[in-house]
Amino acid sequence: MRKIIYWTAILITGFGLAGCQSKKPASTNAPKTVIKSTQLTQAQRQKQFNAICDQVMKPINAASYGAKQSELVADAKAGKQKLADIRLILQNNTAQPEANQRLLAYIDKADQVLDAMIQNNNATYQQATKAFSDQTTAIARQDYNGSVPTSMVNFAKRQQADTQK
Repeated sequence: MRKIIYWTAILITGFGLAGCQSKKPASTNAPKTVIKSTQLTQAQRQKQFNAICDQVMKPINAASYGAKQSELVADAKAGKQKLADIRLILQNNTAQPEANQRLLAYIDKADQVLDAMIQNNNATYQQATKAFSDQTTAIARQDYNGSVPTSMVNFAKRQQADTQK
């Protein structure tokens, strides 16, 4: 969020109104902001899809092993920061807008899971993880030939093995 606000401030000041411009020339050492749109390929979008899932699965996996709440909160906060970075990448992507929008909505679901972990709210966590899992499966089917991220597959296999013991 800070990056967006910073970029917006630079854009606003960089395109100042004609009557409000300073007569002094801008410093040549001043940072310049360039808005760059990208054209992510299918493989690059899938890499982002996997990265989003990984940010959620890391603290979920840690919780299943009995990690302390303070560790889960730290993992969740770090995951939220990485999700914010991925969001910026996707917001600048102009290729495949429908698939891109699905990934941006997926980040929202991921954020909800991580927020529930940070707040230690079990009811919200249960709802958010179900919605996240459902959306993971839907995106995998629709955009990636059913290929679910490895972190989720490994977690599911481990959970299944634990219940069969």
